[in-house]
Amino acid sequence: MYLKIKTLAKLGHDILLITVFSEINKLPPDLPARVVEEHISYKSLINIQKKIYKILNKYSAQTDVFHIEGHFLYGGGFYRLLGGQIPVVAFFNRELVSWPPFSDNFIIRLKQKLRFLIEKAIGSRFANYLDFFIFTSPKMEENYFNFGLKSGSSAAMPDFVDMSETEHYARQARPDKNAKEFKIFSAGRLVPEKRFDLLIRAVAELKGKIPIRLIIGGDGPNMENLKNITKDCGVEDIVKFTGWLGRVDLMRNFLECDACVTTQWRPDISSVQLLEAMALGTPCLVPVNTAFAWIAGDGAITFRPNSIDDLADQIASLINDRELANELGLAGRKRARELDACHLARELENLLRRTTKNPNNKTLRA
Repeated sequence: MYLKIKTLAKLGHDILLITVFSEINKLPPDLPARVVEEHISYKSLINIQKKIYKILNKYSAQTDVFHIEGHFLYGGGFYRLLGGQIPVVAFFNRELVSWPPFSDNFIIRLKQKLRFLIEKAIGSRFANYLDFFIFTSPKMEENYFNFGLKSGSSAAMPDFVDMSETEHYARQARPDKNAKEFKIFSAGRLVPEKRFDLLIRAVAELKGKIPIRLIIGGDGPNMENLKNITKDCGVEDIVKFTGWLGRVDLMRNFLECDACVTTQWRPDISSVQLLEAMALGTPCLVPVNTAFAWIAGDGAITFRPNSIDDLADQIASLINDRELANELGLAGRKRARELDACHLARELENLLRRTTKNPNNKTLRA
């Protein structure tokens, strides 16, 4: 959100930031926006949406267009349905709270399913009074269409990343390349869903055939399990767990590695780290038919989810074809520049203009 505000402000627009869970605000001091705190204390679905409806009415006279977080979709829809005059654009980067997976407990699961069905059958109808939807990937967009949101008034736009900031940290990194081994780097929160285990097993298939090393950055509840898998696969000597990495160390690993693997997770979730690796010219591997693949474009090769053999084959292809690796690095840099925050800000600006009643105004109040 900070980068959206920063880049839109640079384009000359007046930004009013309304925070609704203001007790957890951690806003930078140089935020180029007027901040208003509206505390929503009772966090039930109905109360939150009711409060959002009231907040939109309260500030209607101070804006040309509202840009709201996606989980406020019902309150925004009610605002437009009941006569609200200011267009509302909703931004979605995650699933709704009511979506599966559901609990294993029968009673809780029954309540969750009932809530999901009510939101899908009734809530989506109110949400469709919103003027426009922005999703961080086409897969996310598809999921919400299946939930019941209308098509034809939406766009896919990844999270904003400031590539100049990425390059700033990269200049401090001091990478140390080792030409004698092929280094693979992968980072993220170490949870079972992110399937770092597949990457470890793929590297195990290549051990002894190719001089290879795997660096896994990050921390999380699955750390010990992954270390046990590493031991069971006999690759303790070529797999290193770094723990949590700061920005400079993260950039150093991107620069030092020969390939960056974004392990499979949910197919609709995008990745800032993937864009940063591409911006630094690192050849990338991503799961096919996912938001990662959409973001990467020609800047990555893909592997089949859940296929250890295919992941190992794709890693080997990069090792054996240095020309391919170089081409991916160049294509990744180009794609990252296309998705830089300053370029996406222009797209967002045009989109917000199209939804307003005065699209020719030079300055928008958002």
